[in-house]
Amino acid sequence: MEWEFTYEDVVKAKVNYELIDFINDFRNEVTVNIHENSSNDVNAIITLLYDFMHWCATEREPEQFYAEELLPEDLLNADELRSMHPNLKENITMLGAILQRMIMNQVDKGIVLEEAIQKVAQQHQAIVDNALPS
Repeated sequence: MEWEFTYEDVVKAKVNYELIDFINDFRNEVTVNIHENSSNDVNAIITLLYDFMHWCATEREPEQFYAEELLPEDLLNADELRSMHPNLKENITMLGAILQRMIMNQVDKGIVLEEAIQKVAQQHQAIVDNALPS
């Protein structure tokens, strides 16, 4: 995806680009690029790719995602996802910036960091549950 602002703009709250905006933009991009599959496959791929980006944005190793058997073989195998990873790096960085901003918003309210991280994890899950097909 392309933005008219930087990751730093998001982290520093110079722009208001929220998680739901990112998810909607990502869903639209994937839907356009994977038009030949059925809608169920597209939805499953969107969710899988988002999960992978979140995995990486939260500083976990991609190889661990492949090894954890989190990949339904009928959608993408590890080699296919590995080949897509370089194209997802900017999205992963932007997602990380959004999550960081969400945490900073909580800390700015006086919540200690550990609690802020837990609260953002809960907020993230609620947003994802509502925005992405299961």
